[in-house]
Amino acid sequence: MLTRLQNHFGTAGLIVAIVALTAALSGGAYAASGGLSGKQKKEVEKIAKKFAGKPGATGPAGATGSAGAPGKDGTNGTNGTNGKGTETGTATASECPEGGATVQVAGEPGTKKKICNGSPWPAGGTLPSGESLTGTWAVGRTGVTPEVGASTFVYAPISFPIPLVAAGEDENGEVDNEIPVTYLTKAAPPTAGCPGSFDAPAAEPGNLCVYTAQSNEVEFSEETNPENGLGGFGAGKSGVVMVFKMNTAVARARGSWVLTAP
Repeated sequence: MLTRLQNHFGTAGLIVAIVALTAALSGGAYAASGGLSGKQKKEVEKIAKKFAGKPGATGPAGATGSAGAPGKDGTNGTNGTNGKGTETGTATASECPEGGATVQVAGEPGTKKKICNGSPWPAGGTLPSGESLTGTWAVGRTGVTPEVGASTFVYAPISFPIPLVAAGEDENGEVDNEIPVTYLTKAAPPTAGCPGSFDAPAAEPGNLCVYTAQSNEVEFSEETNPENGLGGFGAGKSGVVMVFKMNTAVARARGSWVLTAP
């Protein structure tokens, strides 16, 4: 029956008809109260929901609205702290023996940096008194020939990259700097003039110390001053030639040296 009514009146008309029918059945109660009771309303809603149609398709988007009014400017932020400048000064003798300058952040001594002058040893100069030079040395043999016996002598020159001050001539007209050379084997204890070791070479002023790190069938014989060609008279201003005796065909030795200017 409801289907026939819906076909006749449509969904909207059907709902109106149901409301009218409910009101008629309730009789005078509707008239007296001026409207539907709560129970009647629920019945109408229930019937309306049952016969309500499905939601229609979403309609097209509306036109974009006009732009809103500009917002107010925000408040200004607080000012940052002022940056710090730099301070420069003159380096002390302990900071830069050859002179120099210092720079630091203003008021912050912990940031101090030193800028020292270049080396005081220009090309053609000599090693200042008390300054040191270090280096390495090595000798060895890999075999023998029929002309060479089981033992022989080899030479290991030690050249100073910065020369010493030239000394005067002796009574024979020979240059004699008289820089003593001390050769220390790996087991030899330090001496007064050579208080260091291979790993930490050291020499007192006026000494050339030759330290041994490894030695296999090698014996130190003597040193030769290249300026006068004499053996056993120490190093010259430019270096020294070390003479070693190699006792076997595979003898070898190596080490370090240090020179401190007198």
